[in-house]
Amino acid sequence: MTIEQFTIDGTVVDVTPPPPPAPIFQSATPAGRLREAAVYVREHWTRRQFSDGKGNVCAVGAIVGMREGQPNTAPRPLLEADRLADMAVEALAEYLSANGGDYSDPHHFRVGIVSTWNDSYAIDAEDVASTMEKAAARWEEQHG
Repeated sequence: MTIEQFTIDGTVVDVTPPPPPAPIFQSATPAGRLREAAVYVREHWTRRQFSDGKGNVCAVGAIVGMREGQPNTAPRPLLEADRLADMAVEALAEYLSANGGDYSDPHHFRVGIVSTWNDSYAIDAEDVASTMEKAAARWEEQHG
């Protein structure tokens, strides 16, 4: 997203276009949720925060559906309320761990594994999205 500003009588006015509306999840499987999150994160990825309040999200934020205006808080309550999102985070964490990544969280939380990878090892938005898609394919191979 491009930030656009101009000055009127010494006052800076922000005319940045708003982020796109949040997608409505349609999937019924963790693989589907990962694919839907991948579509969103390709254009709206960030590091070191679940949501920046402007529509940009990390991998976990994309999976749980954080979007514009939501606070940058840990998504545990969102995961507890959304079993499909929790399973998608689990599938991504398992994929990362199975493919040579040591993104271990001291508490071995799936969210910690995905967050550490997102914040410190993921190259860019495309890397995050394509890894989500690979994790989705792996989940489907294992679960049909």
